[in-house]
Amino acid sequence: MKGLKKISSEQLVMKSIVYSVCICFTIIILLGREEVHSLPEGFVKVLYGSSKNGFDLLSFLVYIVMNYGFIYFIQLLLQREVTSLGYYKILRFRSVYVWLWLLLKKVMRMSVLFLVCLFLVITVGYYIYTSNGSFSYSSQLDVEIVSIIYHFFVNGFLQLLLYSLLSFFIMWISKEMFYGFLTLFVLSVSMFPGMNPGNIIPVGLNSMGYLIDGVPLFQVTLILLLCIIGIMAILIYVTTKSDFNP
Repeated sequence: MKGLKKISSEQLVMKSIVYSVCICFTIIILLGREEVHSLPEGFVKVLYGSSKNGFDLLSFLVYIVMNYGFIYFIQLLLQREVTSLGYYKILRFRSVYVWLWLLLKKVMRMSVLFLVCLFLVITVGYYIYTSNGSFSYSSQLDVEIVSIIYHFFVNGFLQLLLYSLLSFFIMWISKEMFYGFLTLFVLSVSMFPGMNPGNIIPVGLNSMGYLIDGVPLFQVTLILLLCIIGIMAILIYVTTKSDFNP
């Protein structure tokens, strides 16, 4: 696709390493800054993000760095796929649908890996800096650990997948990766209190703040699933109707 610059695998690896180090330091600083009594509280405070009833600038910025930072690397990967390999893979498989499905599987695998790594980093960070050598699961928060795990992995996975598809769609139609990223930042305004009544804008819904607010987790799951299906349908239509010119 014309208009997109190629990125080497070496650049992608180096940027990923720098990002990972920044994430680790951010989590360590947050765990040291906050008064954390248990592992569930550690997850909630590090991944608080935003909520309907409260807003903390640091929590918002941490959400942006973690989630949008990951999506940035997804965009680099997709950009490389489109500019370097896409045309040849479509010829090989003789189907845009197969090519899109392979891209989707790659994004899903990376999202799962990111969440697992983030889970481990927070757990280890809690153990080292706040637990005094032992794990505590009794939380002062009125939230079950099962709900935290579900929201983190299930809704977190769906949110990352939605961000990836949306940014890829914008990148495809605009032929510029920047616009996909810019769209996410504009939509992040909805994370401010009162800006997203009814959660109709599917941004920041994986924030732990929504869990504290008592928002039904399955409602969040349903919203994200419907948005993913909608974007996938539009993306399939647009890609099959477009001329693919690497």
